Amino acid sequence: MSVSLANTTLLQLLPGGDEAPLGSGTLGLAATGDAEAPLLLQLNALRFPLARGAQFGTDAADPLLYSFLFAPAGSSSEQFWVRIRLAPGTATEHFEELLIQHGFLLDGIRAAGDEIARSAVEGGQKVAQSVRETRDA
Repeated sequence: MSVSLANTTLLQLLPGGDEAPLGSGTLGLAATGDAEAPLLLQLNALRFPLARGAQFGTDAADPLLYSFLFAPAGSSSEQFWVRIRLAPGTATEHFEELLIQHGFLLDGIRAAGDEIARSAVEGGQKVAQSVRETRDA
C-alpha cells in the first residue's frame, strides 16, 4: 500500500524551535516489506526510511502537521526532527491508516493517552531549553 499527498512541505526542526525548509511537493509514503524500516517517506529526492520504533506523532493544535524523529541508519547521534506540513483540505485517512498499520501512530484511547504524555514531554523540553538559554545569557 502507498499514499501520495500533493502540496506537502517538509521542515527540519532546529534547536530553539525554529524550522528550516527541506522541500515541498508530493509526499509519498509506502510500505517497504523491510522489517527494520517498514515504511519509506519520500519527497522529491529526499528519502526517509522510517525505522520500527521511530517516534512519530500528530500535532494536537494542527491536524495537518505531523512530526517524526529521523535517525540515519547506524547513527543515533545525527538524529533530527522532521515536520510534515500538509496542505489545507488534504485527506489524511489513508496516510494515517498506513502509519497506524505499521505502528507509527496510535488510534482511539491509546492515541489520547499518547497525546497527553507527549505534551508533558514537550513542556519539559521547553522549560529545559529556557533554563539553558537563561543560563547561557
